[in-house]
This record gives sequence, structure tokens and C-alpha cells, in this order.
Amino acid sequence: MQNKSKISSTAYKVLILMKLLNEENLNLQEISQFFSNQKDVSTPLSKEVILKYLNTLKASGYKISKPSFSNDYRYELLKAPYLINLSKDDLITIVKLEYFIENLFLKELDNSLKNILNKMDKFLPEETVDDYKRIKKSLCGNNTFDLNIFDYSEYAEMIHKFEVYCVEAQRIQITFKIPYEESKKTITLEPKELNYKEDKVFISGYNPLNNENQDINLQYITDTKQLPTKSKNTRSSSPVIFKLKGRLATTYSPYEGEKIYNDQDDYIKVYTYTEEKNNLLKRLLKYGDDCEILYPAEIREKIKETIFKTLNNYKQIGEINSKTF
Repeated sequence: MQNKSKISSTAYKVLILMKLLNEENLNLQEISQFFSNQKDVSTPLSKEVILKYLNTLKASGYKISKPSFSNDYRYELLKAPYLINLSKDDLITIVKLEYFIENLFLKELDNSLKNILNKMDKFLPEETVDDYKRIKKSLCGNNTFDLNIFDYSEYAEMIHKFEVYCVEAQRIQITFKIPYEESKKTITLEPKELNYKEDKVFISGYNPLNNENQDINLQYITDTKQLPTKSKNTRSSSPVIFKLKGRLATTYSPYEGEKIYNDQDDYIKVYTYTEEKNNLLKRLLKYGDDCEILYPAEIREKIKETIFKTLNNYKQIGEINSKTF
């Protein structure tokens, strides 16, 4: 350890041990192995030294379990001397958060929350833990949640599958029905994340064949196939750049993944990477003539085509009305 740190080497090791036990349960060999790999600890710790450090933590008020056959001879931090006081509203919020995440069927997220709550339990007074259990039983038993949570249970199996694909960055092939049509389409996707929009769930990812981000509604997916290749794209496709002017330029709040550049006083340029192209076009059309797509050219053409088709619909209505009268 460097001298300039000006702290006791022993005190430092005791603090590290405290942090280590807060993360996981360990036996003497694992504790010794951990310290032997630390650059700030010059020598491996003997059994006697580790026991001395454990006794120091116990003397400071930390409750640590005794190793036994039932716990695989590991040491577990049961309770810390410095506890967190949570109000009834805090506990209700935690219970609602648990309920909300459970209904998303995202195993990784659910496990992360359970891990956090398990660690937090060590820093809560016993009466607070009892209050939490009582509140959870009451709310779950009476189903008194006011969260307006949509039911995603029909997509649970598919959500679990896509979650694994996202974590493992695995390319997949998706076949889905095209809404309002009888046909189906098959695409290759590098899945990024699952998005929840009201009662719908979307798998969002990058399509390497058309160089676009895409959102696929799980409701329309009929088949998925894992491909033997990993995702190669580490970021989204090239940005869509659009210009906003007038009042919209001064009041616009950027969406996630967007960057704003103020080139002139009377307009702003917005660079967006993450939004699926079709959804983006629908949003930009709502901005009317205060919005102009600058890049890429194919997106400009696509929105021009949409506008002309819309105008043509009204032209046809005008012709019908003129003939009627």
C-alpha cells in the first residue's frame, strides 16, 4: 500500500472485508483468495488474521453468522449496526415497485431488484422488516394496487426468450404478420431491448440488412430463430437529422437518444439515433411545416411520398364532392 494514503493497512483490510461480506457469503479460503489478488495487500491473509478481522467487525456491532454445514461453512453478514429508517410510504413504494417489475416478466431486472432488497434487508431494523412483510401481505392479498398495470402474461415466454437474446447479443431471425395484411415478413435482427408501450410489448433492435433500427410488436410475431452469429453492430445506425423552427424550436424537449444543435437563432437541428424509423416519421409529421427532415435522403423522400399520398386522398374527396353537386 502506498504511504501517501495515510490510513492503517489493517483498518483498510477490515473495511474491505465488510464490503465483501455485504456482497456475498464467503468461506475462509475464498476470503483469503480475494485478498491475495488485491494489489493493495502485499501478502495473503492467514486464517488467524481473517478471524481477527471478523471479530473486529462483530465487536463493532456487525452480526455475522457462524459457519456450519447448513450454510456451506460460509460467513454471512446478517445485520449492520447502522440502520436505515424507512417510512410507511417508503415501504409501500418498494412493494409497488416489486409488483410492477414482476408483471414485466423481465427476469434480469427482477433478479437485480431482489438482490438489492436482500442487501438492503441487512440495514433495516427488525420492526421495519416486519412492517414491510405486513404491508406486502396486505396489498397483495387485497389486490389494492393502484398502478394501472397492463397484463403482459400472454407474452411472458416470448419476453424471457428475447431478454436472453438481448443479454447475449445474439442475432435472431423473426417472422411476423404485417398488420392489416395477410402476408408475413422475415427479417434479421440484432435485438437491443424490450420496450413497453401501454398494453403492447416491442422488441427493438438493429436490422443489418436495411441499416435501420426496428420495433416489432410481439403480438404479430409468429416465429423466432436464433442465428449462429453474434450481433456486430455496437451502436445504432446513422442518425436522422431534422430541423425545427418557430415556437417548436424553443419549446422542444429531446427524446431519449437525441442531441440538439443550435445553428441559428430561429431554428434548431436535432440528431436522433434510437427511434424506429416508421414511428419517427409519424411523430415528425405531427409537427407540420415547422419540421423539415435534412438527412438521410431516403427518409426525406419517404416523408414526401407520405405527404403527397395524403394530399391525393383529399384531392379525390374534392372530385367526388364536385361531381355530387
